This record gives sequence, C-alpha cells and structure tokens, in this order.
Amino acid sequence: MNGNSEPEFTGEECTPRRVSEWLAGENPPQILDVREDYELEEGIIPGAVHIPLHSVPGEVARRLNPDRPLVVYCAHGVRSLHAIRFLRSQGWKKSLSMSGGFVEWLQENYQVESHDSAPEVAAGERYRSQLRLPEIGLEGQRKLLSSKVLIIGAGGLGCPAATYLAAAGVGDLTLVDDDHVDLSNLPRQVLFHTRDVGEQKAPLAANALRGMNPEIQVREFSRRLNNENVNELITGMNVIVDACDNFETRFIVNDAAARKGIPVIHGAVHKFEGIVTVFHPAQGGPCLRCLHPSPPSAEDCGSCAEVGVLGVLPGLVGIYQSLEALKLIAGFGNPLIGRILALDTLSGDHRKIQLPVDKACGCNHC
Repeated sequence: MNGNSEPEFTGEECTPRRVSEWLAGENPPQILDVREDYELEEGIIPGAVHIPLHSVPGEVARRLNPDRPLVVYCAHGVRSLHAIRFLRSQGWKKSLSMSGGFVEWLQENYQVESHDSAPEVAAGERYRSQLRLPEIGLEGQRKLLSSKVLIIGAGGLGCPAATYLAAAGVGDLTLVDDDHVDLSNLPRQVLFHTRDVGEQKAPLAANALRGMNPEIQVREFSRRLNNENVNELITGMNVIVDACDNFETRFIVNDAAARKGIPVIHGAVHKFEGIVTVFHPAQGGPCLRCLHPSPPSAEDCGSCAEVGVLGVLPGLVGIYQSLEALKLIAGFGNPLIGRILALDTLSGDHRKIQLPVDKACGCNHC
C-alpha cells in the first residue's frame, strides 16, 4: 500500500504503519476491534467498531459493510487473523488483519481514543484468562466479583474450594470453622503450615486468602454452625459450599438453605472415593434428605482421622466444589443439580449418578 491507495488483499495482514497511513487518507477503511471488553481500558483505534471475537459471527453483518475494506485488530494480531479467515469464508474479501495488534499500535505511538464503554472491573489483568472465555467474559466476572459465598468448613474440602474461589475473584467469602489445626491435617488441608499447629483454622485460612487476592473481602467465623446461628450466616449468600465433616451440620445447612432457596454444593470423601453434587430445590433439584432421609449414625460414617483418606482426594473434591460454585454464579456450563459426580482415585473412574427428587424427603421444599 502506498500513500492513500487501498491495500492489496492477496495476503492476510497489513502493518500498523500501513493502517495509520490508510486512515489518514481520503478513503479510510472500516476498523474492527475484536478484543474483549476489559481490554479497552488502554483505548481504541479512532473510529473502530468494537465486537468481541466470539460475537463476530452474529454481529458483524449488522454493524459493518462487507463491500468496504475492513481492517481487524486485537491485542497481538492472533485473534484478528482468526476473525478475517472467518470473514473471508463468509464473503468479506476485502478484509485484513493488523499484524502486531493494538500492542504494536501503542508502541508506534499512533493515535488512540478512549472507549465510552470501557469496563470498570478491578484488577482486570488478574482475571485476564477468565475474561477471555466467552462463557464467562466481563459479565460473568462482574457476577463473581459481586457474589457472596459461604464455605462451611476450612478443612480438606474447604481449603481447596476457598483457594480457587478466591483466586477466581468471588468478591465476598465467609469461612466458618471452629476447629484448630492438627499436625495430622497438613497432608490435605493445604492452606496451613507446620507452624500453624494449635491455631484456629478460620483466621489462618482467611489471612492466606487475603494475601492471595487482596481485591476480595474474606470474613471468618470461628464458631460452630448450629440451629441458632445458621440463618444469620446464610442470609444474603448466593451459594453455600458444604465442606464440613459431620452430618449434623450438613443437615442444619441443608434445611436452612432449602427454606431460603440457596444452592448448596455438597462434597464428601471416604478413603479413596469422593462425591460432589448440587442441592438446589428452588431450581427443581433434590436436597440432602433426598440422598439421606435421615443423618447416618456415627458408626456408619467415621471421620477421615478414624477411617483414613488419601490426602489428594479432598483436594480433587474441593476443586470440583469450587467449579460448581463458579458455574452457578457466573451462569455457564451445566451444574450438577440432580446428579452426583462420583470419583474413584484407585481406578481413576468418574461416574455420574442421577439423584431424583424425593417429594416425601421431609425438607418441605423439594
């Protein structure tokens, strides 16, 4: 391309310098920015139309003219190549990708302008990988940042669940645990260290999470959840993660959450096996009483200390619990409502088991 002349369209790319020259000419091209919303904080090429890459198939024909020359850019020139290959397959013959993308455009000190819809998401760089997923994007991240999650138990399940929820940007986490760190906890309760033995779990875990992500609010409650405080603790929560180790507490949480319509993500481990499911009667799913009509006896469900557990297993189950929480909050995927995911670490098997609603379960909400 020379001066103000139009480019050749035999190749796929043109340089930022050529684009700048072309824009300064008498017949400037259409410019398409395919970055995600959060990437617009640094500005946009003047006159560009912004359509995130995942929305190009449905939006581009409505907002741009396929008969006019088009330059597409992203951050580094990779996504824009994908975009123009798609566009050319749809008849957009006069389309080019800007090599080097917006990063090179800035390095060359070419003109930029602010974008009115640039998002105000704190620490956008922190969540860059999630924001680029169309299933989450800016809207999903905003939902996470404004959500409240209650985690019952800061042990083998609660530690990994809390870790990944904090890292993902859940804006308000509350940890409930009245226990103290024991040396035997350390192989599976990965937020604690040897120096922490004898200390209360909830404050230690909360401090670790605050250090991991200072952009979120982390609260701790170092008392046992019971019938007297359960309603206060669960009020206003979007999701409850049941990571406790006794059925008395599990049933208290289940019944209170069912009354308020709050989903409970249930996780449990035994020796080499674990399960994860979502109890959500408000969405037509079962509750804990549909699985266990009444609390099993202590003899039937010994603790990890009594029967043993492979240390990595609670980590796997806790991570799955955090995943289910993210799905419910951000609204992507298919949560495990009415299905139990069963993990067998000895065989490596993962099975899904249907859990039907029992209208006679006794919770009065199924």
